[in-house]
Amino acid sequence: MPNFVRKKIESYIEVKPIMVIRKVLTVKECNSVIEKMDDTDVVYLEDHAYGKKADKNISAKTFILNSENSLVKEWEDKVFPTILKVNQSNFKISGLFANDSLYVAEYLKGEFRSLHMDGGYIDNDNYTTRNEILKGRFYSRKLTSVTLLSNPKDFEGGELSFPFYNYPKLKQGDMVVFPSHFLHEITKIKKGCRYSLIGFMYADHRKN
Repeated sequence: MPNFVRKKIESYIEVKPIMVIRKVLTVKECNSVIEKMDDTDVVYLEDHAYGKKADKNISAKTFILNSENSLVKEWEDKVFPTILKVNQSNFKISGLFANDSLYVAEYLKGEFRSLHMDGGYIDNDNYTTRNEILKGRFYSRKLTSVTLLSNPKDFEGGELSFPFYNYPKLKQGDMVVFPSHFLHEITKIKKGCRYSLIGFMYADHRKN
């Protein structure tokens, strides 16, 4: 095997069925995402199920980056092709595509996210007609990606944990990709603040 091919393969750490991709974002890029939390086009999802403070299982804040945000376009151009390659080699989901929104999760001291699955559907007429949505909501979440934006030295706790699987610890800028139906949680933050960038990949559930 040619050396450059071996290095390319080794740049991915595979812990099936969870994939860890190293250095998806640089430290500078991670910090720039966090800094943009004050932008006017970043919205706190107060009424979204994932961001409801009233839910005893959720105590973190979630922010959405709209489709016009430059970070979303940068993420699609830089990250999504990589996830497609990982999907082809491991998950093999046909017709996979990214949603046009990104989420940033903020966990402060004492906050957490209990065990859950990332269920969800596309309700956008660009992908299917309204009649098809009402009949079956064909496009559902298939893969979840979580990129660690914070330096692990800046917080304690806040581990992305799976009940039945282990994977290597993430460094700043690393991404973990896993099936959206996998149970997972974020353990309670003991110290500091943890930011992560979250994206969801969708596909026609009738074909996968």
